Amino acid sequence: VRSATALLPGWAGTALRAELGARLGLPVVADNDVNAFALAEQRFGAGVGHRAVLYVSVGTGIGGALVLDGALYRGAHFTAGELGHLAVPEAAGRPCNCGRVGHLEAVAAGPALSARYGELTGTRDVSATDVRVVAARAADGDAHAARVIAAGAAALGRALGGLVNTLDVERVVVGGGVLGVGDRYWRPLTEAFAAELLPGPSGVRPVRAALGPRSAVVGAAALLLEEGPPDASPDSSTDTR
Repeated sequence: VRSATALLPGWAGTALRAELGARLGLPVVADNDVNAFALAEQRFGAGVGHRAVLYVSVGTGIGGALVLDGALYRGAHFTAGELGHLAVPEAAGRPCNCGRVGHLEAVAAGPALSARYGELTGTRDVSATDVRVVAARAADGDAHAARVIAAGAAALGRALGGLVNTLDVERVVVGGGVLGVGDRYWRPLTEAFAAELLPGPSGVRPVRAALGPRSAVVGAAALLLEEGPPDASPDSSTDTR
């Protein structure tokens, strides 16, 4: 594990691949979970037929991954695709899980939506910390709930549109539990996304992930089959956060 935020205390520096390989007696590869999601969707799901794919997962946090020219792109420091930590104006001053402020994750992820709803309503209702409860209240006509969902989704859409302008990918695939909110999240996301695009990629639109809960294990299997178990040299490791 090359690096980890406070959400994974004590894991930085852990030789996860070597330890699991020794205990299991099996070939092991280790990678970021969202990289596995992205590879699965590009090979077998919503990204099939596209060699340049941006994948984003929206749940308790926001993770992302890139498949470029048909291969995972991990970056020089294994942080490629960490789009949850883009600085966005909508999140100005809001704390992020990484310990900094003003990041996309702090305004568009599930806990961020719930937290903002609590701030607007002054509620201490524990159930409202679940974004599904906030979504249900929006469906029942709660204006504050509808507002925070739409605002968070639009912030994500604008950020994704900007990334498409920068990276010029063919396909954007969105997955994660927050999509269970439905059109109240999806519509403002896609509208804000389209409004950001330059003329060149103006026809690109986000699509929902196709593989659901299977994507992690499908992507992990694809990693092992395609890349094979890396050798024992630390320099060859694909371990990431």
